[in-house]
Amino acid sequence: PDGGTGERAAALGRRFVVGTALLGAGNSAVSVLNLAIGILLARWLGPDEFGLFAFVVAIVELLGIFGAFSFGVALIQAREPSQRLYDTAFASYVALGFAMVLVAAGLSFVLASARGPEAATFLIVLVLGRWVRLTAQVPQAKLERTLRYDLVTRNAVLASGLPNLAALGLAWVGMGAWALVARDVLVSALVFGLETATSGYRFRGDVGRDAFARLMSFAKPMFVARTIDLLVERVDRVAVGSFLGNAAAGLLIDGLPAGRS
Repeated sequence: PDGGTGERAAALGRRFVVGTALLGAGNSAVSVLNLAIGILLARWLGPDEFGLFAFVVAIVELLGIFGAFSFGVALIQAREPSQRLYDTAFASYVALGFAMVLVAAGLSFVLASARGPEAATFLIVLVLGRWVRLTAQVPQAKLERTLRYDLVTRNAVLASGLPNLAALGLAWVGMGAWALVARDVLVSALVFGLETATSGYRFRGDVGRDAFARLMSFAKPMFVARTIDLLVERVDRVAVGSFLGNAAAGLLIDGLPAGRS
């Protein structure tokens, strides 16, 4: 019995090492591709259009505080995952996403008067996309618990590469900043679809207070840390876009390394 346990542990360790290397290689390739495509998009669109998108995205990512509880990480760390735990996390993300959309709807009126109706529309569309991506953390967590890094890597490459190529095409035909908005929404849709299809997770309505308490015991300290991180990373971009205009926001985001925008 001890020998069998040792063999299983060794096999698990090998899968983890190989999977980690595969995931790292995939993320590196995606970062290089995204950097190249991002440079092309920034040059084609110019700082004004690129900056408008960057400014609105900075606001959207500040609203990402609603998703800073990291229930997905809590699911990966859980010793005994269950359908109830997954469903409770999914329902929590749905509720948090709904609250995020309500706040965005209120902010859209302010944004419409300050930057015009297009900026307000960008905000609503992007937040709806982020809501979808928020719920995708649950099937993604289930997939990562199985150490299927081949599927995780494939999903990441497809969900990042295809929308970027689509954005290039839309920018080339003259869609302007809408090319970037479409890219963001397509990323969210692909992440949710691919992670759900490959993880096998299906929401069955098994939601409970006990499961929510278990999630929150892990999520509370994570919420504080991630909120501080979001504020440090995004407040300056919102401030630059608010006081210096779209072009300044576009130039600021151009200077970011790959993956940070």
